[in-house]
Amino acid sequence: MIPRLLAAILLAGVLRAQTSVPETKDPLGRGAPQDSVFQFLEACHARDYSKALHYLDLRRMPPAERAQKGPELARQLEDLLDDTPFDITTLSRDPEGDQADGLSSGLDRLDTFHVDDQTLELQLERVQLKPGFHVWLVSADSVAMIPKAHQIVAETSFEKKLPQQLVTFEIFDTPVWRWIALVTMAVALWILAGFLSWALVAVVRPLVNAPAFRGPLRVCLAVAGFRGAMEIASPSLLPRLYMYIHRALGLIFFWPSHGWVPSWST
Repeated sequence: MIPRLLAAILLAGVLRAQTSVPETKDPLGRGAPQDSVFQFLEACHARDYSKALHYLDLRRMPPAERAQKGPELARQLEDLLDDTPFDITTLSRDPEGDQADGLSSGLDRLDTFHVDDQTLELQLERVQLKPGFHVWLVSADSVAMIPKAHQIVAETSFEKKLPQQLVTFEIFDTPVWRWIALVTMAVALWILAGFLSWALVAVVRPLVNAPAFRGPLRVCLAVAGFRGAMEIASPSLLPRLYMYIHRALGLIFFWPSHGWVPSWST
């Protein structure tokens, strides 16, 4: 009886040791959904597609096919995230992922695209590469959808009419024509916002002391319009640029409500 009891205790200890393997930190930064996508984009924007492919679950492909097709799939996914209204801040920073997104455990939504009346949802999956080593990758099922989803960011008919230098030459991974469009729209919106704020102040002047609000109102209208313009000609998703632009717009938008009106707004 005692030998059996000792054997059971030893076996339980072995099983406990096997199931409590300490989690290994990933040197590629794939420990949480947002971190994984951020590092993926960093690799892509550095043109290091041989590194970027490690953020895709390519285990269904033979090794030779991974090396051949992986970089192109990474480049196509980069185009998708750069050229669509994707917001990386919506992704979870929790190593366990978003537990309230309605998906099964170990899956997180990356982004959704509509192609040929079909909805394609790309997902991230937490996979175990070895005991105690979990990473978030673009799921294998989603990797298979990338080429089809990439159709929506193919060169538009508008871009085909532009001089190719404006389309192919990029600043911060963004075609130069978009920067030209954004600057042009910013100037136009600032002028338009001036007329609109003047008209609105003229309407409410008999009711309140409206002239004091003209400057803040103009800033709010211009910022709101420019935020909409960025949906038409959005910059690249390069986080150090794109996220700061959104934060700056949000800060400027809320300045008037706190009485912090820039001197150039009057």
